[in-house]
Amino acid sequence: MFKICTDSPVPNVEDLKKSFQDQLKVIMGQFPNFEDLMVELRKIKTEVLGILPTLIDGVYEAYSNILAEINEIIDGIKAAQDLLTYSALIQPLVSVIGGVIDDLVPEIPILGIKFTELLTMDATALYTAVKEALLNGLELPFIKLPLFEGFSSLAQEVVYAVKAIFTSYKTMLVTAVQDMINQVLDILEIAASLPTLFTIPTIEDIEKLLLALFPEYTSIVQMVKETGKSITELLAMLAIPTPNFGDVLINFYSNIALEVKERVNQVVDYISGLNLQMLVDFVKDTLGSLGFDFPTICIEF
Repeated sequence: MFKICTDSPVPNVEDLKKSFQDQLKVIMGQFPNFEDLMVELRKIKTEVLGILPTLIDGVYEAYSNILAEINEIIDGIKAAQDLLTYSALIQPLVSVIGGVIDDLVPEIPILGIKFTELLTMDATALYTAVKEALLNGLELPFIKLPLFEGFSSLAQEVVYAVKAIFTSYKTMLVTAVQDMINQVLDILEIAASLPTLFTIPTIEDIEKLLLALFPEYTSIVQMVKETGKSITELLAMLAIPTPNFGDVLINFYSNIALEVKERVNQVVDYISGLNLQMLVDFVKDTLGSLGFDFPTICIEF
């Protein structure tokens, strides 16, 4: 029914969502009644999503929300493209440095999942580890529990946690690739310097910056409700790069607490993506002789 293609090695997730919305508008013209539209959208087959690194087949366990699932599919396509791009960056660099990729690239902390495992593993293993940690109150990398303010849904918590862990892990990959490029420049005796990359804030860093906007509030959800400002408007007030969230044709988020977490994670991912794009541009311009190739992907669902 839908076909989403990444147009660059480092796609903007909002562009992917716009592509979906443009296709959705055509279907909405055929099904102007909202209930009829939902019936049509529920025909989407999510069982093919095992090929995406952050999604299991069906997206949620024992739970279905087609709009939320579509949002996760699009985020999953972005994650798959990013992982592919990191792999395309790392392999030529390792061919010069020598050694084994997993000795040069960090694993996901606590969970102990190696970079090369992410390239081939089914997302089910990652979901299972995260679910067990959530059920037993165990520590997870990069995120603090409880995840959502004011509500609890294990199915949604697992999906968000996997995505947030993957997003924050990519900030570690930025540093690793940066170090590897510098090693290659030294080995090949190339007099060039990497551009200055953005400092990537953590999810917790951004949440503290948001709370500092209106110190009278101790809760971001409360801030959104009582100031009348959306989370995207609040994020735009921060002195950090933020994406253009664009117009929303359909609200993918079921409540404010979930949207706050999702939007903050998107900002981390956006800044990380800016750095990744600079690294891609640099190797293409300076180390092109190593044969860097950055394929893109298309997913139909």
